Amino acid sequence: LAVQRIAAVYGTSTSTVLLAASSVLVGAVTGHEVCAMLPIVGNRFRQDAAQAVTTLSQEGLFVLDVGGRSFAETLRAAKPAALRAYRSAYHDPGDRDRLTERVSRDRGTRVHPYCCFNDMRFIDRVDASHDERTVRLAMEETTLTWPLNQDQLNCRFCLHVTGEGGGLGVSLTADTRYLPREGMERYLRDLESLLVEAAFHETLEPVG
Repeated sequence: LAVQRIAAVYGTSTSTVLLAASSVLVGAVTGHEVCAMLPIVGNRFRQDAAQAVTTLSQEGLFVLDVGGRSFAETLRAAKPAALRAYRSAYHDPGDRDRLTERVSRDRGTRVHPYCCFNDMRFIDRVDASHDERTVRLAMEETTLTWPLNQDQLNCRFCLHVTGEGGGLGVSLTADTRYLPREGMERYLRDLESLLVEAAFHETLEPVG
C-alpha cells in the first residue's frame, strides 16, 4: 500500500519505487554511496522481436547515487536512471564482459554489480488514497518465511517481486557469505519500514 501511494504521488511505477528503495538498502549494507543493480528487463518491445518464440529478457544496468539524500530526492534521481537501464537492456553481453574485465584489471579488483532486481509482475497498481492507519494495520499481517535453500547462486544478491491477488510479495535470495541469514531478514524488514516511512513522513511532491 505504501509503494502504491508513493508511485501515485510521483507519477512513476511501483517497480521504480522498489528498485530505488532496494538500492538505498544495498548502499546501507555495503557502505557504497553509488550502487549498481541489474534489473531483469523484458525485451519484447521491439518490432523485430514480436514474432520470436522464446523467453526475451536481459540484464540492464541501473546506477544510483544513494549517499546523503532523502528518499524523495533519491526517487527523483531513480526515475531517469531506471529508464536508461531499461532502454540499454539491448546490448551484447560479450561487450559488457570485456568492459568489466578491463575495468577490473585497471582497478586491481573484481568489478561487478552482483545484485539483481527481478520484478515478475504483469500488473502495476498505484493509489495515493491509502492512509497511514490502513497501512500500519496492514503491516501487522506481514509474514516472513524461508521456503528453500540453494547450493549455488549466479549473483550475490537478488530481489524478486511478485504480485498475487492484488498483494505484493518480495523475496530475497543471497549468498550467505556476503549477506547472512539474519542480514537477509533485516533487509526485508528494513525495506518495508523505509517505504512506509517515506509514504507518510516525507514531503512527497509530484515529479514533472
